[in-house]
Amino acid sequence: MLLKSLKYKGKDKEFYLALKSTLGFSPRNIVYYKKALTHKSVKEKDSYGIAINNERLEFLGDSVIDTVVADFLFNKYPMEDEGFLTNLRSKIVKRTHLDKLGKSINLDLIIKSSTFTTNKNSHILGNALEALVGAIYLDKGYKYSKIFIIETLLKKHINIKELKETEENFKSVLIEYIQHNKLKLEYKTEMQKQDNVSTKKFESIVIINGKEKGKGLGFSKKEAEQNASKDSLKNIDISIK
Repeated sequence: MLLKSLKYKGKDKEFYLALKSTLGFSPRNIVYYKKALTHKSVKEKDSYGIAINNERLEFLGDSVIDTVVADFLFNKYPMEDEGFLTNLRSKIVKRTHLDKLGKSINLDLIIKSSTFTTNKNSHILGNALEALVGAIYLDKGYKYSKIFIIETLLKKHINIKELKETEENFKSVLIEYIQHNKLKLEYKTEMQKQDNVSTKKFESIVIINGKEKGKGLGFSKKEAEQNASKDSLKNIDISIK
């Protein structure tokens, strides 16, 4: 380990040691990790004029996290159905939760960003965490990626029992997904016509980019929209975050 750190000097050595402390193992090629922890707001470019930022690694890491978490939950809860596993995975990998995990492992101390301190709602830490996993995958392979996600994130920084008991705000999850993917969201919520019934009942329809994606009923507009949002999340993608 000492020999590996000796090949780095100055800021590179500081970054290597901070990274090793965060990961729990020695990185092989810190170039991947530098890119993973560089936000696009820094506007760095390589010698070919290509932007250096973590967006491509974020894409890769997102898929690796989904796979590892799905595998972990599948084996941890052998008697639970697909709906339970999907719901719990969604809670673990949702953007706001990844932001908290990024903070928990001190990514805020080593990330390069010109907007992090002024823009607290941009999910910079959650995106950086996904990119970090992408860097681990390229540097050390799936095995180390899995070890990091399970041993460092899931076991040390996630209270799964607490997450299981948390009631999900499906509308907030859907809105977060819509904003992240730059889509257009519309709710059409109306009171249902009922003969000889004094209790009001509402139906809500979720429309995304002009297409109907879900429906829900409720005794209030809020309840109907929550149920419609839940239905939409099932229809869009089981791993929505």
